[in-house]
Amino acid sequence: MNITRHKHRIVAADEMSDFEITEDIDNIADQITDVQDNLDDVDEDDIEIETENNIVNHYIAECDSCHGIFISAMLESDQAVSKISGICPICGKETDQFLNWIIRDADFEEEVVVEDTEPEPEPDTADVGDISSNEGESEEETKAALNEIAPD
Repeated sequence: MNITRHKHRIVAADEMSDFEITEDIDNIADQITDVQDNLDDVDEDDIEIETENNIVNHYIAECDSCHGIFISAMLESDQAVSKISGICPICGKETDQFLNWIIRDADFEEEVVVEDTEPEPEPDTADVGDISSNEGESEEETKAALNEIAPD
């Protein structure tokens, strides 16, 4: 049985020179200063938010594989297109993408008026046949009150 021994020299703290440690600390401090200077020199880009909708006239597509819905890069044109093939951004597969809808610009300048389709009943023609809606009165009390007002 052979046992191999590896000999490593163990250095005591007294044998290391203070100059080496000080030099290492100075090098690290210089590197930190360089990194900080580089960060200070970085200029942030101005934030540009477009006020106009850049998806107007784009198709909304549906993936044939995962049935996910997403905004397609395809723009509406005078050619009739019902589907395209490409990589679905949702499932990542090469599939057919059905172009079902088109995004239109909302025109907020026109005033939208919503009208009731059912007119409210006039006070004279209100339905008095429903006697269960009188709170606090029994049905018999309501019938008696109605007979006093309008006897049969």
